[in-house]
Formats: sequence, structure tokens, C-alpha cells
Amino acid sequence: MPLDRAAKTIAAILLLAGAGLFVWGSDKGFDFTDEGLYLLVYQHPGEFPDSYTSYHRVGAVVSQAFGHNIVTLRLAGFAAMALATFYFGFRLSVFLKGCGIPLFEQRGGPVFLHLALQGSVLAAYCWLPPTPNYNTMAGVGMLAFTGATLSFFSPRAGFRGLIGAVAALALAAAGFLLVFLAKGSSAVGIAIVSAVLLGFCGLIGIRQKAAFAACATGMVLAVAGFIFLLSPELFRSWEFFLASVAALLQGGGAAGMISRHWGEAVNFAVRHLDVYTVPLLIALAVGLFARLPLFSRDPARKGHLVFWGVAAALVAEVVLIAVRDAFLGGIPGRSKAMQGYTSLFVVLLLLAAGIPGLRRSIAPAHPAGFWLFIVWLAALPFATAAGTTHKININALLHAAPMSAASAILAASLDRRLGKNFALPAVCLLLAALGFAQFFSGSIAAPYRTAAKWEQVVPVEVGVPGTVLKLDAATAACIEGTKSALQGAGFQPGDDILALYGLPGLVYAVGGVSPRKPWFFDDHGPEGDEANLRSLKWIPAEGIKSAFVFQTNADPRVPKQLAECGVDFPSGYEKIGQATVPFKNRHLEIWKPKTR
Repeated sequence: MPLDRAAKTIAAILLLAGAGLFVWGSDKGFDFTDEGLYLLVYQHPGEFPDSYTSYHRVGAVVSQAFGHNIVTLRLAGFAAMALATFYFGFRLSVFLKGCGIPLFEQRGGPVFLHLALQGSVLAAYCWLPPTPNYNTMAGVGMLAFTGATLSFFSPRAGFRGLIGAVAALALAAAGFLLVFLAKGSSAVGIAIVSAVLLGFCGLIGIRQKAAFAACATGMVLAVAGFIFLLSPELFRSWEFFLASVAALLQGGGAAGMISRHWGEAVNFAVRHLDVYTVPLLIALAVGLFARLPLFSRDPARKGHLVFWGVAAALVAEVVLIAVRDAFLGGIPGRSKAMQGYTSLFVVLLLLAAGIPGLRRSIAPAHPAGFWLFIVWLAALPFATAAGTTHKININALLHAAPMSAASAILAASLDRRLGKNFALPAVCLLLAALGFAQFFSGSIAAPYRTAAKWEQVVPVEVGVPGTVLKLDAATAACIEGTKSALQGAGFQPGDDILALYGLPGLVYAVGGVSPRKPWFFDDHGPEGDEANLRSLKWIPAEGIKSAFVFQTNADPRVPKQLAECGVDFPSGYEKIGQATVPFKNRHLEIWKPKTR
């Protein structure tokens, strides 16, 4: 079987298997922390103070549309990511063709591009809980914005072109607004990176850039106004966002954030230098050999040797990805998971830049514009991750599609110059396999803060309205035991529960509401304790006195913080039950106010 057909078949099988496993596991597992937080704020968006993000209000609209069904919500989020990625890939190939760079027009090129990009969809679920969240929303919005931007810059003609331009502007505006509402720092990062790199990109005409800048600004405002008229609560956080931006600019916070992210990226590269070294050395050697006047009388033989040099660099890349566990997902593998994508991109970049014939492979486009365009795609994952409290290389993996696209473009340009059909199929297969391996490791074998998917076999009704999920025995016993204790004490769905600390998901699972703050942190140090206390003081003392209390591991902070709120704990409460929380194996005590 030819390499291109074999690569296409294997990649398709891996992606279909990954999608099938996601569907199979969509009713399995439940996370007591992050996923519980998302579901809790989607069901009660008005309960919690506005912050610099309105992702919970966007999620509330979507969750309500699906009847707050957890399984349907998970499937909808996965489908949205896959469709947005497909749209981005389609618009990318059309844009390149319109610019005179038909890299994906031969021998199933578009299929390889889409297979490579869909691998990044699986990678996006390599450690996050499956319920849509602000990272998911930012990723979908970024892909919609990017694809629509490329659609606007693609050649158009006549009335149909005008309609297409307006539609592209409207979709770009909607995508950008989704990013803004989900994660404002991501919107700022995407806007700056796109303005700088596309602004100097020679693939796009100056008039097009000016028209897009003017029209896009007006369209963003128009779409924002339209959405505001339909759902004004979505924009409740704009004042907080602007205040946060002002604080960053005035206090040097923005410069500090950029410096921190830059330091994280540099440290990541330096710390994993051994992963890059061998393939980079091979790539440099191949580029130097291709440019030296050796074998000038036998160009066919030289081309043959260059081809095997490219193959050696890619093989070394695959070996090092496997040896250094860069294919792993899950929380333990988060710090390494971006290695494969970045190192593959840099290797391909060096090979494409080093081997002569760039102008022939992308003619008639200007080479400088081509390189800026490639850098723009590679920078988008990091721009979308901007502002994360994690290291930027960790969250960039959740938005890897543009970098995968850049790698596919470079691979196709190599094939075009070498007259072969090798690099693109190989890179497509590698990206699909990388995404599948990370997804399986982090979403099936070791899901986010829960047991393996095959251990999730006990049906339990979670939330109100309830969704039947299959859980591991320990999680099922914790939820059912807590429900039983609460029901015996007169608890009604919608009653307040103070989960002190770190259990927003358990509050959601039993049908409660966490007053004022969805997640009272247990491991954020003194700053987290101060934030918890501030939130508790926002609640009227009578409200606290009527709320049920979850206390974990007899935490001594609980009586101290409640005392500062004028509440006598535990003297004013009656212990009604206990359970074991499987996450971190914590002992849970359930308390009922004596006044109830």
C-alpha cells in the first residue's frame, strides 16, 4: 500500500476511534472540582458575582438549551470543537489556493490537512474535563475568528463576493466576541498577534487589510449590540474586564504577564532542549547540504539524498517524542504535552527554509509574506492561552490546531520542492497519532481527577435536573451517601451548601447551590483563604446559618472563618452524615444547622 494511502487510512482510523471513545465515555465519570464548577455556574449564573469573564453566562445559555443534561453538553462541546476546526481548515486551504499557493491541491492534500487538524481536537481533551469551559469556548471562538478572517481575505468577485465578505465579517465578529466573553486576555492576545503579523504579511493586500480593520471593528460593535439586545446579561462583566485592563496597564501588570509568559516559553524550550537537538541538527545539516554546490552534475542523486535527510529528521522527531513521553496526556503529562507540536514545527520550519526552491513552491506569493503567515499560525495557540494561571505551554496545547496547520503547510511545501509525496502524509499521521495518544492517555486511561473510564460502571443520578452518569464505585458511594444524609435532614434541591473546601462538584451533584462563590478553595494558600473569607462575608450571617456545611478532613479553617462571619461552628450545627471523597481521599463531614 502506498505511503499516502496507508497514512490516510491509519490517521482516519485513529481519529474515528478517538471520536468513538469520546462518545462511549460521554456518560462516564464526574469531576468534583473543575467540571462540577462549570456545571454549577451554568445552572446558577445569577448567583455569582461578575468577574472579568462571562463564560458562565455563555455556558448557561448553552446548558439551558440542552436541558442541563451533562452528557448532551459534553457531546455538544466536542462537536463544536470539531466543526470549528474543520471550518478553519477549509478556509485555510481556500485562502492558500487564492494566494497562488496550491499546496493542498494534489493527491488528497486537503484530506491530509483535515486529518492533521482533527488530531488537535482530540489533544484538546487530553487533560481537561469533557464539559465545555472557558478554554473550550476560547478555542472555538479563535477558530471561527481565524477561519472567517481567512475567508474575508480570500479572492472574491461580484455580488456573491460582497455577501460572502459580510458573512465572513459577521462570523469573525461573533468568534472574537465569544473569545472575549470566555477569556478577555485571549481576545486581546489574538487581536494583537493577528494585527501585527497579518498587518505585515505580504500575502494580503494593503487595501484588504485596511478594509478588514475598518469593517471588522464596526461589525464587532454591531454584533455585540445585537447580542446585547438579545441577552444583556452576557455583557455584565464588561466593566470588570475594562477595569482589569486599566489596572494591568497602569500597574505594569500587562508587561509582567508578557514577561512571565515569555520566560515560561523560554524555560520550556531550554528544559526540553534534548528533545529538539537531534532533529534540529539533522535539519540544519540537510539544509546546508541542499544549498552547497555538491553533486551539481547529478541533481537527481542530490535530491534523493536530501529526501532521505528529511525522512531522517522526521524519524528522529518521532523517536524522541516517544522516548521523552511527549505523547502523554493527563495531568502528569501536561508539562510535556506541547513538546511534540513545537519541536515538529521547528524541525519543519528549518527544513523548509533550508532547502532551496521556496519561491517555486509557493509562487507567485512573496516569500516574506509566507513566513509571517506561518509564524502567525504558530503563535495563535499561545495567544489564545494568554493570561492563563498555568504555564502558557500547558494551555497552548488546548488550541494546537493552528500550529498543526502550520506544520502541514511546511510539510506540503517540502513535498512540492522535493517532488515527493512523503512529508505531508508522514506529518499528518504523526499529528493524528499524537492527538489520539494524548487523548487516550489523559481522557480514557487517566481522566481529569477521576478513575479510568472502564472503571466507571455504577449508574448514579447527578444534579437536578438529573443526568444518569456511570461512576466508579468510590465516587458513586460518596454522592449517594451525601444525598441520603441530606434528604434525611430535610434538604431540598436549591438549598445553600457551603462546601468548605474544594468540592463545587459535590454541591452540584446533590442539587445544591454554593452561595456567592461556586468554589471555596482548599489549596490556594493565604491568598485563597483571604478570598474564601471575603466571599463568606458577602453572605448575610442568617444565610450562612441556614446553609448546610461540607467540612473536609475536619479542616480547622472552617470554624475560624465562620466565626469571623458571626457564625458559631460547630456548636450551631448538627452532624448528619459523613462520606469519603475519592479525590485526594478526603474525609467529608456533613452538617445541618440546628435552626432548620
